[in-house]
Amino acid sequence: MAYPVRIIIKALYIDHEAFGETTPQLPFRLTHHRGASFYSRRMETPRSAAAEHVNRLTVSWLRDVTDPPQVLSGVGLWPLLAALRLGTEPGTDDELAAATGTAHDELAAELAALVTLLNDSRTMRIALGIWSGQRIRLDPAWLAQVPVGLAGQLTGDAATDQAMLDSWASTNTAGLIPTFPLTVDSDVDVVLASALALRTRWREPFMDEPWHFNSGPWSGERTWHGLTCVTEDMANLRVWDDGSTTLTIPGEADVDVVLVMGDVDTEPTEVLARAVENLSEGGGYRTGTDLTVGEEANGVTVTRERDADPDPVPRLEVTTVAFDVGADHDILDSAGVLGLLRSLDPATSSLTGLTVEPVEPVVVTQARQRAVARFSAVGFEAAAVTAMAWMAGAMLPSPEDGWRTVVRVTFNRPFGYLVVHRPTGVMPVVGWVDTPARWPEE
Repeated sequence: MAYPVRIIIKALYIDHEAFGETTPQLPFRLTHHRGASFYSRRMETPRSAAAEHVNRLTVSWLRDVTDPPQVLSGVGLWPLLAALRLGTEPGTDDELAAATGTAHDELAAELAALVTLLNDSRTMRIALGIWSGQRIRLDPAWLAQVPVGLAGQLTGDAATDQAMLDSWASTNTAGLIPTFPLTVDSDVDVVLASALALRTRWREPFMDEPWHFNSGPWSGERTWHGLTCVTEDMANLRVWDDGSTTLTIPGEADVDVVLVMGDVDTEPTEVLARAVENLSEGGGYRTGTDLTVGEEANGVTVTRERDADPDPVPRLEVTTVAFDVGADHDILDSAGVLGLLRSLDPATSSLTGLTVEPVEPVVVTQARQRAVARFSAVGFEAAAVTAMAWMAGAMLPSPEDGWRTVVRVTFNRPFGYLVVHRPTGVMPVVGWVDTPARWPEE
């Protein structure tokens, strides 16, 4: 009787002992593990230059937030920053240039290409919309460079405008986000927003199972929604040189979900940021086939066990949990790294090319994102609505009027996830899962 190699992924918490992830078979096999980008080795179409810039923006945002976000979408924010920058004069936009990551004269083409690539996906859609009030007239030359699907009007009636924006958010996220992330009133002159929605089914579904954990934060009497899978494709599993473990779960079409575990003493936001860098820029790693019996990594153990098959192949056993998470982000909390700090003040704003009436620079007064993500036995779905509100600088209220609303959401371990659009390598959604879904009550 033979002794097959058995690799088990468990864990996702500090003690590495709880659960893990899954992966059916990938549509390719890797033979080279060093140097080149993970996604560039399997491209069938050229990567979008904007995808690189979106991923770098995501890394910057992750490293600036205090708490690990349950859901965060850099691809929802980048088009809005790009649109803002198109309303500046070249040479006056250093802050937005750093955030968007590309030359001013290439920005409109990159923005259009990114929107087209994402909307060519079989699993993902992104929509851009802009609404302006009666006191302002947008510059047609600027508007022609922004691939908005809807250019509408704000009535000035808060209830009417809020209902209109809520409807747009719900329609463009297939109902996943029914309410717009901004509160709009009569002082808002312009709203620019993006809506992202994606749904994918796994190539091989998981098995649903009730799970009890013996240790970690999910131990005790509660029953969690566990997911298990067995595969012979070891290429799905990667142990990276920085100590993290990733597991790719392929979708049926062109979107995969990558689950990631890092070292216990590494901040969750840093685990996510490094994972984005590893997957987009390339880093050293070993796949499941490179691991030896007795070896352990974050969430991974390798054993040998008896098997009735006389010549068994190695097997990857995966255990993870279902999750259903959501988050609201005040983007202005990270205004410095996201290129918006100067745009908050009429004295420093360089946003002079957005309007023809009035001619004063536009000032950003609100910027928020609302996002959700759901991971189940059969697939994954996520959505994000990202929005900014602007006013003409001359129309700003006095400081004592008080605009700022700060919302903070605190998240904990144990694991992160990243959604990857396979053709471009862009990661539209990333997040950190604190609490899994509960098993349905009998």
